[in-house]
Amino acid sequence: MRSLTRRIEQLEQRKYSTESEIHFFVINAGATFALKLDECFAILSETGFVRHMGGIKIFDFLHVPHGFDTRSLADHLRNSAHKICNIGGTASG
Repeated sequence: MRSLTRRIEQLEQRKYSTESEIHFFVINAGATFALKLDECFAILSETGFVRHMGGIKIFDFLHVPHGFDTRSLADHLRNSAHKICNIGGTASG
């Protein structure tokens, strides 16, 4: 566990472009959304809550409701970006 923590710290300390970022999307098993995860990431990036400084990013999709159409999902992502991007210190908002 200690070596895993050390490796995560090393990855977080990298200050490269967005290509070197690692994105983790925490979702319920079997969950499907009207948008692909890379499209969701693009919407979240537009909100300004995604920090592009390299390293590891964790996005909490556990509380994103299922069954939204494309437009409703995009609106929800914009309105809940601060929770999904873990701004505020907790994974659930």
